[in-house]
Amino acid sequence: MKRNEKKLDNKGFSLVELIVVVAIMAILIGVMAPNLIGYIERTNVSADIQMADAIRTAVKTAMMDPAVLSDENGKKHVEWLKNTAGQVTLNAAVTHQENSATTVYGKAVAEILGETAAADITDAWCQNKIRSKKSETATGDMNIEVKWEDNDIVVTIVNSDNGNGTAIKVPN
Repeated sequence: MKRNEKKLDNKGFSLVELIVVVAIMAILIGVMAPNLIGYIERTNVSADIQMADAIRTAVKTAMMDPAVLSDENGKKHVEWLKNTAGQVTLNAAVTHQENSATTVYGKAVAEILGETAAADITDAWCQNKIRSKKSETATGDMNIEVKWEDNDIVVTIVNSDNGNGTAIKVPN
């Protein structure tokens, strides 16, 4: 009968046992948190690289399609991008005709990227898609730029940090 009484009195953990468990959990969290943050940032950089590659593929695909190679005024998009001094924003690359959203080329790039119109591909759209952290040495906003370089399209996420202090660039 004393055994049954003893079991009824033992209803939970002691305060010391609970404090030990909380201390062990705090130590584990302290050790794992930096690694977890690093994994999250690498995942964000990887997602941005995939996004930049998708944009590069969309721009190249639209440039290779004879039906959308020129806009309604006969402006050659490939030649325009080749002759542009420096890099241009994704928005400018798609809607370069006086910021017109009616270009056939812009519509093709927008469709490939899953948007309904070239006007949907704006700097704000680009800002919402970028997931990696801003470079510590960056002075301006993060932006996506497209450039014709060595007979190829290069997409750069400017002012982002890919982990080694340089911007995300596709192809590398």
